[in-house]
Amino acid sequence: MWWIRLGIRPERIDPGCPEQNGRHERFHQTLKKETASPPRVTVSRQQRAFADFQKEYNELRPHEALGQQTPAPIYRPSSRLYLPYLPDLAYPFACTVRTVSPAGHIGWRGHQIHVSVLLEGQDVALRDLEEGLLEVHFGPLLL
Repeated sequence: MWWIRLGIRPERIDPGCPEQNGRHERFHQTLKKETASPPRVTVSRQQRAFADFQKEYNELRPHEALGQQTPAPIYRPSSRLYLPYLPDLAYPFACTVRTVSPAGHIGWRGHQIHVSVLLEGQDVALRDLEEGLLEVHFGPLLL
């Protein structure tokens, strides 16, 4: 929800096809092996394992994809500013806006429609398509 409000769109792979996101899957395999298999005895030791991995991954270990450089010297901060607030959502079409309840519902024509508890307190846009069909949008995302 936070990322969508900031203008970041989620991209999904096909179910059961981790090869579509191989680099991500490979990174998580390495991270788990180096830091959490087995998990550390205390939270502070676990955090230390993550910090050690981060230092090695970013500053010590060369990466083939970076021409055998480490990420640290070529990292550049994003040009996008961090917003201390979430921008309002705008809908470029005629719609009805409803606020999602703590139970994840919206009211529509005398009915309660479950959207998601993750959107509690957020405004969603409703657009009538034809009799009995309704589109529900959260920002640019069609739910």
